[in-house]
Amino acid sequence: MSIRPHENWMFQAITISQPSTVLVLRYRIYEKLNRGWKKSVDEKINVSLNSGGAKYDLNREHSIELIASGSRPHRQLEPGNYFWQIGTSSSMINEKPQLRGKIAINDFNETSLEKLGWFRMERNAWTIKNGLGRMPKAQHIQVKDCKAQSYLTTLDAEQFVLEGSDDKILNYNLGSAIIDDPWVGGIEIGNRAITVNHAEGTSLLLTLKAKSQPRAVHHISQFSTFNGSIQLDKDSNRFLNLTFLDTRGTLIGQVFSSETRAQMDIVFSIQTSESVEDYFKAIVSLPSTIDSRRYICIHASGDLDSQQCQWLEYKADPLNENRIVHRWQQAHSDCNGCNERGVDLFLTNLDPRRWFDGLNSPAEIIMCVFEILLGIVLFMATIALCTKCFIPLTRWLICIPKVPKK
Repeated sequence: MSIRPHENWMFQAITISQPSTVLVLRYRIYEKLNRGWKKSVDEKINVSLNSGGAKYDLNREHSIELIASGSRPHRQLEPGNYFWQIGTSSSMINEKPQLRGKIAINDFNETSLEKLGWFRMERNAWTIKNGLGRMPKAQHIQVKDCKAQSYLTTLDAEQFVLEGSDDKILNYNLGSAIIDDPWVGGIEIGNRAITVNHAEGTSLLLTLKAKSQPRAVHHISQFSTFNGSIQLDKDSNRFLNLTFLDTRGTLIGQVFSSETRAQMDIVFSIQTSESVEDYFKAIVSLPSTIDSRRYICIHASGDLDSQQCQWLEYKADPLNENRIVHRWQQAHSDCNGCNERGVDLFLTNLDPRRWFDGLNSPAEIIMCVFEILLGIVLFMATIALCTKCFIPLTRWLICIPKVPKK
């Protein structure tokens, strides 16, 4: 049995524990200069919400104090094992690694053949823990044609590719990409850490205190049009996929069952951007009660006259199918001349030194002695049957005298 990485693929795994919730604030200060504005401060502040709240002094000159409090998001990356593909080729270097999960992966001290990660790179060499004992037990072979040296083989394991002389049988499942989840806005893979940017967010309470009186500038929210669909993905996540044109600020949306707007399913808000964007996409989570087309109405915050409504269709993707199939693969051995009968094989087996080859245990020796005794008994019985029955009967038939003619 020969085992090697499929297509020279290499993956790196990470075990994620309980996540930390961090609020990222963009802090900017603009000062009036002549007839324009000058940006004097531009900072990013990471506020940890693990303890429920935090207090920061943003700027000594203006004596600005920020108090932030909030809770963890409703959905987050669950603790467990995740992995991503690595490589040294130019295509892999230029490609952003993709975090994957939702599949059983061996822990650091696990080597189960039924999970991903039983074939590992350790000390610059590929290895399987106790592979010399486990792999022969996992391989099953069924002889199909002894003379033609044709057989069927399979492996009692998961996550592998069975390669033969004629075809390849794919028996692996790499799970799914975490970035495909609708609540994930982006993923950054760092050194022993994973950063997930939420597309949904959570409830926050921000309190800003300042000794000097700031000058507030308000930009109105707007959008020209929107379109989208209601989607149910392969993992049964239900969400509203929206696209806006010429938008900025905050948008308020409502989901109705009919054009009469008698029954409202949910209401939601979307924060787009500070400046006008030509094209903006957003995803809104939906409850499981929404399983058909809906009438969606959206307006800019503070401007009810800008409301636009339209029907959005419901699209459902089929569930994931398990593509791991365990079937037998046909193969041929490379032993030339084995299992062939002829004069050379007959003369070779006449050598008494070969009669007792293969007797490696007491049970095999006992069976060999039993077979020899059984052969002697059958030989003596055959001789007795011939001498006491067949030969006298033949002589009697041959020696019958003829009746003389008168």
